[in-house]
Amino acid sequence: MTGGVADDRGYGEIEAFNPQRCKIPTPSLNQLACEGMTNTDAHTSSSVCLPSREALLTGR
Repeated sequence: MTGGVADDRGYGEIEAFNPQRCKIPTPSLNQLACEGMTNTDAHTSSSVCLPSREALLTGR
């Protein structure tokens, strides 16, 4: 699985959490969910994407 940051991805946009309404296949995230790894309560360092990405990439 490759890693990455997805902007504006909501809870219902992951196929394992909302299979009836999901429009984009998410096989890697589905596999993680089936193995018990889910992230349903996440927080960011900022309300806009750039500072959040910088914090994620730098650890600051």
